[in-house]
Amino acid sequence: GVHEARLVAVLARENAEIPDLILDSSIFYPEGGGQPCDLGSLGGIPLAWVGEEGGQVIHRLSAALPPGIGPGARLSLVLDQGRRLDHSEQHSGQHLLSSTCLRVLGAPTRSFHLGPESSTIDIDCPLPGPEVVREVEGIVNQYIAYNYSIRTHLCPPEDITSFPLRRLPPAGEEVLRVVEIDGLDFTPCCGTHLASTGALRLLVLTGSEKYKGLTRLSFLAGGRAVALALESTLAARDAGRVLGAG
Repeated sequence: GVHEARLVAVLARENAEIPDLILDSSIFYPEGGGQPCDLGSLGGIPLAWVGEEGGQVIHRLSAALPPGIGPGARLSLVLDQGRRLDHSEQHSGQHLLSSTCLRVLGAPTRSFHLGPESSTIDIDCPLPGPEVVREVEGIVNQYIAYNYSIRTHLCPPEDITSFPLRRLPPAGEEVLRVVEIDGLDFTPCCGTHLASTGALRLLVLTGSEKYKGLTRLSFLAGGRAVALALESTLAARDAGRVLGAG
C-alpha cells in the first residue's frame, strides 16, 4: 500500500545535484547486514538508494523533488514489494543454511552477501565434498518442508541473554532484534524475513569453493530457486528432444 511521511530535512551532498532526504518515518529497509536496500518511490520519484548514517535513515532519489517542496511537506512512500519479497527469501534462506552448516559441519558463518543474481555465505571449515554439500542442501529443504515459523524478538523488552544465539550481538545498540526459526536458530539480525520456512519453497546450492581460508557456498532461495529448477527442467527436456533421448 501507499504510506505517507513528513519530510524532516534536506541534506546537500558534495559534488551532487540531488540532496538526500530524512523523513519522520520510513517503510524502506536501509542497506546493511549483507542485504541491499529496499527501493520504490518517494513523492512519486523513484528511489536510487536507502542507507543509514548516524542512526538516521537516508533516502536518495533518482531525481530532485519539484521546487517548493521542503521540510514539513508530506510525501507518499511506495515500496517495491517484489524486491522486498526476493530479499526476504534470500535472507531467510541464509539463516536456515547457516544454522544447518553450523549443526552439520560445525562451521560458523563469517559473512553473507545478497547479490542481484545469487547469494553467498562464507563458512569457517575446509571445503566439503559434493556429497556433504548435497546433504546440507537436503536438510535445509527438509526444514523448508516442515514449515517452521519465523518470528522476531525485540530486546528489550525481552532479555537477549535468554536466547541461545548463533553469533554474538553487535555492541552499543539500545534495542536488538533476534530472528528465531522456531527453536532451530536464534540470530541477532536487522534484515527482512518471511513468516515461515515453508514460504521459501526451495533452496538450491549452486556452488562451493575455497575463499580466503574459508568455504564459500553460493545459493538461490525462494522464487530464484524455483525459477532455476523450472529452467533446468525445460532445458533438459529440450536437450532430450534434440538428441532423441528420454
